[in-house]
Amino acid sequence: MDCSLLEKSYEFEGKLINEQFAMEDDILPLVVIGTCSLHPVHTAVRKGVESLPFDFDVFVNDLFARFKLSSARRFDYADLQREEVIEDAGKFCLRPVAIRCLSTEPVCRWIIDQYDALKKYFLTELTKFEKTMISSTKSRYARVRVALEDPAKLVYLNFVAYLASCVTPFLLMFQSSQPLVHVLYQKNKRTGATVCVPVHEA
Repeated sequence: MDCSLLEKSYEFEGKLINEQFAMEDDILPLVVIGTCSLHPVHTAVRKGVESLPFDFDVFVNDLFARFKLSSARRFDYADLQREEVIEDAGKFCLRPVAIRCLSTEPVCRWIIDQYDALKKYFLTELTKFEKTMISSTKSRYARVRVALEDPAKLVYLNFVAYLASCVTPFLLMFQSSQPLVHVLYQKNKRTGATVCVPVHEA
């Protein structure tokens, strides 16, 4: 279940069913297994990303909007990709979805793989056209440029990609329609250990 409204509905209906079962002598109540196991993981990753001195969501959405809103910009950047001998030239950043961690790692990996080309595009090529940009485009370009000028941003992107990769197996498994309550504790514990152990060892 990947929706807070559905989660509340399920909890409410479970209580109603158990109240009805309580009136019967020969029917045991439903086992309460708690609320959705995915929401705490999504929230933990979101809080971790928000704690960085880097507005990750704004940065990735600015990049996505830059190419999505103009086919001419996509063609220009695809030419630069080919000049830089980048594999999959012409493929662009996936749409980032802040509330869905499964989209975070692919977005980060694309940016990391393209980082040198993106720096050349935004810090060198686009400076020639900065004066002719409209205000909304110019402000978006300015934010991306400031981010790419800071070497620490690449470190933050790698951290976010690693964090997302740690929780992806858990999220994929528990989006299944099969009953998995019997492995929930074990997988939850393993996911926490995967995230924390490298930090502890450092």
